[in-house]
Amino acid sequence: MEKAEILRELGGIPEDVYDALVEEFMAGVGKGISDIEEAVENDGWQQVRRVAHSMKGSSANLRLHKIRDLFSCIEGSAEEGGDRDAVLVNLEKLKRLLRP
Repeated sequence: MEKAEILRELGGIPEDVYDALVEEFMAGVGKGISDIEEAVENDGWQQVRRVAHSMKGSSANLRLHKIRDLFSCIEGSAEEGGDRDAVLVNLEKLKRLLRP
Protein backbone atom coordinates (compact mmCIF):
# COMPACT_ATOMS: atom_id res chain seq x y z
CA MET A 1 0.00 0.00 0.00
CA GLU A 2 1.40 3.37 -0.97
CA LYS A 3 1.78 6.12 1.60
CA ALA A 4 -0.67 8.42 -0.21
CA GLU A 5 -3.31 5.69 -0.03
CA ILE A 6 -2.59 5.14 3.66
CA LEU A 7 -2.93 8.86 4.36
CA ARG A 8 -6.29 8.98 2.56
CA GLU A 9 -7.45 5.87 4.40
CA LEU A 10 -6.52 7.49 7.70
CA GLY A 11 -8.73 10.48 6.97
CA GLY A 12 -6.23 12.61 5.12
CA ILE A 13 -3.81 13.19 7.97
CA PRO A 14 -0.71 15.14 6.97
CA GLU A 15 2.30 13.07 5.94
CA ASP A 16 4.51 14.57 8.65
CA VAL A 17 1.98 13.57 11.32
CA TYR A 18 1.86 10.02 9.98
CA ASP A 19 5.66 9.86 9.80
CA ALA A 20 5.89 11.03 13.43
CA LEU A 21 3.38 8.37 14.51
CA VAL A 22 5.30 5.65 12.68
CA GLU A 23 8.58 6.86 14.17
CA GLU A 24 7.09 6.80 17.67
CA PHE A 25 5.68 3.31 17.10
CA MET A 26 8.98 2.02 15.74
CA ALA A 27 10.80 3.41 18.77
CA GLY A 28 8.57 1.22 20.94
CA VAL A 29 8.85 -1.93 18.84
CA GLY A 30 12.26 -2.78 20.30
CA LYS A 31 10.86 -2.66 23.82
CA GLY A 32 7.92 -4.80 22.73
CA ILE A 33 10.27 -7.40 21.27
CA SER A 34 12.40 -7.37 24.44
CA ASP A 35 9.30 -7.70 26.62
CA ILE A 36 8.11 -10.69 24.57
CA GLU A 37 11.54 -12.35 24.71
CA GLU A 38 11.66 -11.92 28.48
CA ALA A 39 8.12 -13.25 28.89
CA VAL A 40 8.95 -16.31 26.76
CA GLU A 41 11.97 -17.05 28.96
CA ASN A 42 9.71 -16.94 32.01
CA ASP A 43 6.82 -18.86 30.39
CA GLY A 44 4.73 -15.70 30.73
CA TRP A 45 2.40 -16.52 27.87
CA GLN A 46 -0.30 -14.11 29.00
CA GLN A 47 2.28 -11.30 28.86
CA VAL A 48 3.40 -12.45 25.39
CA ARG A 49 -0.20 -12.32 24.20
CA ARG A 50 -0.82 -8.92 25.81
CA VAL A 51 2.29 -7.27 24.31
CA ALA A 52 1.82 -8.89 20.89
CA HIS A 53 -1.86 -7.90 20.83
CA SER A 54 -1.03 -4.28 21.65
CA MET A 55 1.73 -4.11 19.04
CA LYS A 56 -0.51 -5.82 16.49
CA GLY A 57 -3.21 -3.20 17.03
CA SER A 58 -0.84 -0.26 16.81
CA SER A 59 0.81 -1.55 13.65
CA ALA A 60 -2.61 -2.24 12.09
CA ASN A 61 -3.74 1.31 12.86
CA LEU A 62 -0.67 2.59 11.02
CA ARG A 63 -1.26 0.14 8.14
CA LEU A 64 2.09 -1.57 8.74
CA HIS A 65 0.70 -4.90 7.58
CA LYS A 66 3.85 -7.06 7.59
CA ILE A 67 4.59 -6.04 11.18
CA ARG A 68 0.95 -6.56 12.14
CA ASP A 69 0.95 -10.04 10.62
CA LEU A 70 4.06 -11.08 12.56
CA PHE A 71 2.68 -9.81 15.87
CA SER A 72 -0.57 -11.60 15.07
CA CYS A 73 1.34 -14.85 14.59
CA ILE A 74 3.20 -14.28 17.86
CA GLU A 75 -0.06 -13.61 19.66
CA GLY A 76 -1.60 -16.79 18.24
CA SER A 77 1.46 -18.85 19.12
CA ALA A 78 1.17 -17.76 22.75
CA GLU A 79 -2.28 -19.35 23.11
CA GLU A 80 -2.86 -22.58 25.01
CA GLY A 81 0.42 -22.88 26.86
CA GLY A 82 2.52 -21.23 24.22
CA ASP A 83 4.59 -22.44 21.29
CA ARG A 84 8.05 -21.18 22.19
CA ASP A 85 9.63 -22.13 18.86
CA ALA A 86 6.94 -20.42 16.78
CA VAL A 87 7.18 -17.24 18.86
CA LEU A 88 10.96 -17.14 18.56
CA VAL A 89 10.87 -17.79 14.80
CA ASN A 90 8.43 -14.93 14.29
CA LEU A 91 10.45 -12.64 16.53
CA GLU A 92 13.48 -13.31 14.34
CA LYS A 93 11.43 -12.56 11.21
CA LEU A 94 10.31 -9.32 12.83
CA LYS A 95 13.88 -8.34 13.71
CA ARG A 96 15.03 -9.04 10.14
CA LEU A 97 12.17 -6.96 8.77
CA LEU A 98 13.09 -4.03 11.01
CA ARG A 99 16.83 -4.05 10.29
CA PRO A 100 17.95 -0.99 8.31
